Amino acid sequence: MMLMMFLALQTSTANSFSNVPESVMKTFKVMFPNAESISWEDNEEMFTAYFLEGEIEREALFDSEGKWLETSTVIEEESIPEKITAYVDSKYEVDSYESIIKVESPDKILYFLIFETEDDSYEIVVDENGKPVKE
Repeated sequence: MMLMMFLALQTSTANSFSNVPESVMKTFKVMFPNAESISWEDNEEMFTAYFLEGEIEREALFDSEGKWLETSTVIEEESIPEKITAYVDSKYEVDSYESIIKVESPDKILYFLIFETEDDSYEIVVDENGKPVKE
């Protein structure tokens, strides 16, 4: 899901660095000095950078003043924190994960999990302590 969006944006010709304010670029470069394959999307009030750090897919959202709002990172099942795994395992018998996205913002960290069990598929959101936010 995220990979398809990332690749679509990489091939788009509408993602020009010239539309990104200097304040946003400065914050981005400080926070993500190793970013590669960068593309931008904007709606004049918000600016989203899609990029790679090594092989890790990320996207970062900034306001027009350059304030960082959040970063989303696609993670592997092995990278899910133990508290979250414990919660999920206590409620579900997961067969496979479709998508795991870690979303960091200045005041919280959330994990968006899409997975399948034998009977159904689920989309849940839990905080960094394994507490459900949305089921």
